[in-house]
Amino acid sequence: MVRETARLGLSERWSLSRKNVNSPITVIYHASIPADCVAKEDLVEAARKLSEIYPVLSCGVDGASSRTPEYVYRKDLSSADVVKIVNLDKEDSLEQLVNRAVIQGKSYHVDSGALWEIQLHRVSSSTPPSPRDRLVLLIDHILCDGLGARNLFADLLGLLSGIPIPDQPDGLPARMDDTVNLKPALESTEPSIWSYIQPYVGSVARRLSSFLTSPPLYAPFPPRQQPGYNSVTAPQQYSHFDLPSSDLSALLSEGKKHAIPTIHPVLHIAAVIALYRATKSTTGLSFYSSIPISERNPSLGHPRSTGNYVTFHFSTDRINRSTIIWEHARGFSSTLRRPETKLVARQTLGKLDAIDGDHKEDDGPSGWEEHLKKVMSDSLGPHKLSLAVSNVGLMELPSTGKLAGEIQDVYFTQSASAMGGCAVLSILSTRGGSMTVSVSSKIGSLPAGVFEAFAEQLKPIVYAIARGDVGENTQAGDSIAGVPDI
Repeated sequence: MVRETARLGLSERWSLSRKNVNSPITVIYHASIPADCVAKEDLVEAARKLSEIYPVLSCGVDGASSRTPEYVYRKDLSSADVVKIVNLDKEDSLEQLVNRAVIQGKSYHVDSGALWEIQLHRVSSSTPPSPRDRLVLLIDHILCDGLGARNLFADLLGLLSGIPIPDQPDGLPARMDDTVNLKPALESTEPSIWSYIQPYVGSVARRLSSFLTSPPLYAPFPPRQQPGYNSVTAPQQYSHFDLPSSDLSALLSEGKKHAIPTIHPVLHIAAVIALYRATKSTTGLSFYSSIPISERNPSLGHPRSTGNYVTFHFSTDRINRSTIIWEHARGFSSTLRRPETKLVARQTLGKLDAIDGDHKEDDGPSGWEEHLKKVMSDSLGPHKLSLAVSNVGLMELPSTGKLAGEIQDVYFTQSASAMGGCAVLSILSTRGGSMTVSVSSKIGSLPAGVFEAFAEQLKPIVYAIARGDVGENTQAGDSIAGVPDI
């Protein structure tokens, strides 16, 4: 389908509003390649081809704070503008790289563009010289979702290897609003951002109840952030690990052995159990998580690498020390596979259309940013989601050309936002290679020490599942081989 309007769609506006309140979602892809095998001129040419194939990469947004923001092509943007060579005195950590990327993402000018860039990181003064460079793609969620960015990074690596990009639809990416039915049910059209972030309502109600009555059986998590916590300016912290291909295969096999056909529910329950154990709670906790559902479909005119085609399923996981891990994972897996889950996710996104109500065609400022500011200034805390778990699946790497067999350390990361999950998991796999997991979090969104304990639990739990050390009747509070006890 050819896009008939430059007006931003609902998902695109959701990302824009986050940028407008200074909490943009910057999507980051990273890989290491042999040193000096790619020159700046190669990257500039690749950027030119990408911008030609995906015109939205050459756009800014007019009327970004209005009720009618539109993509506008910026003729003065050149491919050289989006390519940066970063010379380093010493190789930095992934955490340092991502920290710089988040700062850089905040600096993008939404009106003039560009809202993306390609970086080549080189260690210029090491002895002996570093054998590898780092290739980094940064892109604002306004231009594409995480899956689209995965494909864009694959397109970039392919172009650098001499592999052409398949033909794509002309013009701006088709809007999800025009290609997927997002209309909410008639009884659910209240003009409130709370209706989009559905579980937040229940979270707030339970928090208020906890102050007025005896403690609930499952206390909501996270608790209220400390006084003075500023979710916009709070710095970020990171953790990451990789799972080799043999363990990745074993993880998938373990899931199937326990009647879970796909890997995402296994990763989700591993994250939830790791977070529960990290709290060292002796009672039950209720966790709220967002899980993106991709609607990207080439038969609907969606390009492979730009545009926003994601809805969200919100999950409530009530965990105590007696929770049977695999039984809980099967319940979550069953919910994800139900057709109504995708339908509700679409309708929930569609409720965003009510934010400006009958005034959405009028001149004047948008109401979206005010809604987000209310979420961030909530006296019960800006973060109602415990976890956001994004698994973009399998990324194809070049099998021919200059970079075939030469690409390593492929990671996908997203910045934690001012009103999103306390821990944001970004998961990526490569064919025949490893699965990489990165976790970002706003410092202060979780109680002191919980993020560090979560990182210490998550990797060993994933490995324990892959080894088969989490049995059919293993409970959340049990001792698990190789996993720190609670």
